[in-house]
Amino acid sequence: MADLGRALTPTEIGLLPGLGVSRIIVTNGALTLSAAQHNALASTNLTLVTAPGSYLYSDGASTLYQSGVTGQSYGSDEKVYDAQGGLAATAYDNLDATGLLSLGENGLTTTVGNGLLTVQTGAATGGDVFPLAAHASETINAAGTTGDTFVFAPGAGQTVLHDTLNGFDPSSDVLQFSGATFTSASSPTPAQELAALLNSVTNAAGAAVITDLHGDTLTLANITKASLTAHNVAFK
Repeated sequence: MADLGRALTPTEIGLLPGLGVSRIIVTNGALTLSAAQHNALASTNLTLVTAPGSYLYSDGASTLYQSGVTGQSYGSDEKVYDAQGGLAATAYDNLDATGLLSLGENGLTTTVGNGLLTVQTGAATGGDVFPLAAHASETINAAGTTGDTFVFAPGAGQTVLHDTLNGFDPSSDVLQFSGATFTSASSPTPAQELAALLNSVTNAAGAAVITDLHGDTLTLANITKASLTAHNVAFK
């Protein structure tokens, strides 16, 4: 990560978007980051593009990226491995410009927004944050996992987002939204936000469809409006 003859500091990584940098390309197939560096990278929304190979964190967590996939519905994918070597998630770049994120572990935090897609492992203990390629239409498959948190940031009128979440467990998972996403009231309380969110929900074709003020939609497959409560919906 350096044309300077040294590694970029976390502060320097944070300054890159202001210099017009939108992505970091790894040409040697491998990248090793400290915890502070990869957290800085995740906070910038920069896209990390690696040659087929590994993206390695100092604690042993890594990703494995491959491109040029043929005979599939996707052209590239990126596998996320936790510090113990377990497959935490796989992100697919579909040929139709949509994305698919398949989760493989419990307790992950997935963040989706305008130009933003990250997965955090070991979130409860401040684990690794993995920046992945984002799409305006993202499908997240969480079937078989529990204790997950899904953070949705709106497109805020810049990009209309249409996301689908499969496998949401109302008893153990949490949906988290940005404040003032569903109501124009100034400084709304969580209770007011929840009421506004529920007012936006429609049940359609076996799914609950949430629509925010910006026209972004989140489709919760095999979930009904009645399943959404203060227990599993949060606002920040």
